[in-house]
Amino acid sequence: MLLEAGGAAPRDPAAQGFRCGYTHEEYRGASVGRFFGLGGTTARWGGVLVPHLWRDAEVASPSERAIWERIVLSVERYGSAVLRRLGYRGPVDFVEYPDRAIGGPALSTLRQSGFDVLADLALPPRHRRLDFLLRREPAVDSGSVHVMLHACASVCDLRAEAADNRLERVVARAPGGRETEIRADAFVLAAGALESARILLEIAETYPSLSGSLAGVGRFLSDHLSLPIAEVPEQGRAEAVGLFRPRFWKSWMRRFRFLERDRPDAAPRAFLHFVFDTVCHPAFALAKELVAAAQERRRPCLSDVSMLRGISGLWGVARERYLHSALYVPADARIVLQLDIEQRPRAENRIVLSEERDVLGRRVPTISWSIAEEDLRAIEETAERVLAKWTSARAGLPALRPLPLRVDATKVHDVYHTVGVCRMGTDADSVVDEGLRVRDVENLWVVSTAVFPSAGTANPTFSMLCLAEDLVQRLIELLA
Repeated sequence: MLLEAGGAAPRDPAAQGFRCGYTHEEYRGASVGRFFGLGGTTARWGGVLVPHLWRDAEVASPSERAIWERIVLSVERYGSAVLRRLGYRGPVDFVEYPDRAIGGPALSTLRQSGFDVLADLALPPRHRRLDFLLRREPAVDSGSVHVMLHACASVCDLRAEAADNRLERVVARAPGGRETEIRADAFVLAAGALESARILLEIAETYPSLSGSLAGVGRFLSDHLSLPIAEVPEQGRAEAVGLFRPRFWKSWMRRFRFLERDRPDAAPRAFLHFVFDTVCHPAFALAKELVAAAQERRRPCLSDVSMLRGISGLWGVARERYLHSALYVPADARIVLQLDIEQRPRAENRIVLSEERDVLGRRVPTISWSIAEEDLRAIEETAERVLAKWTSARAGLPALRPLPLRVDATKVHDVYHTVGVCRMGTDADSVVDEGLRVRDVENLWVVSTAVFPSAGTANPTFSMLCLAEDLVQRLIELLA
């Protein structure tokens, strides 16, 4: 039984009756960065798949190191299976691909300057809403798996005993008042980072005996902080496009990111990537609107003029795409180097339950989130350090012109990689164990980016899917 809080087409939180309060600035990962409905937030997801690597295990805390090792081992063990499930049939070569695609002096210069180069994979647009997997699943067609829409898990009843806390039933409510009771041997909470934390906070409030075990729920809310740190001047654009523009393997896009090899021990982890600003090109604007309309199952919002301009610009896009398996980048496109750096987890960045009630009678969550001075210093120090390494290369790399570091609430956290609020671990602040099981609840697991202790050097979705595949295999054995 799959309970989906939204409907068939994803909608923003307000349209679905979900809202949050804020004690500081708005956390846009909770407002514009999430959606409810089949496909969920993936309706606005860029489809980027990239693994966390062993460098992510290089952390100061021994307990956190063990958790990152667990994450990376799941990626190594189940990464290929996850990609096959998503429809990818190419080589699994996140590390090796840059040698073939870039190669030559540029790659050698990057490595000599202290950078490793990694390639990501971007899901084809038709697959970015992961509910396409439901349509491919035979069990759904046969009726052995049931999908319930507009079914928000609003009541969770446990058999709470000293030696055996078990989730026995969930009551799902719809905005119209309909209720459905679900009983099962195992429950998996996969409601997104913030909503998963909210449900666990409700359980902890209902069952005070779990307040100690679930004391860490909602705390340590963090994200990647993202902003441009340099741009490629006009004379270097052709070189940057030739070396680093996105490539294609069939309908899968490949892009490059740069990881600093020898960062200081105290510095947060980060990655860099080039952003080719093609958004204003008529053909890309047309394609973007058509893809968005298909994902949201609505009619495209296009004027006759924009349609004609878009169609006329498709020749250059098609030429590069099908003749060179590469993304078309207009000659006047702005190219910037983007820094994504992990925010340091702080207990005061958190989600709590307020006294206010929503349309389902549930407590409205309040988010306390801010960017600390230490995060701002880390951005400045990392930008200065990596740009110095880049410019010291002298030859073989495109020139860069540093940009003023404008850290503001509208740009610095637009990646919406919410982590930390259901941390995996073995310490008192952890919420789930290394197997994703909620502490002291026998049959409840969490599948969400919320379990990551911090953001690390990668977009978290792929590693999360690998952890999910690991859990699936264990649940099959457990319930057999």
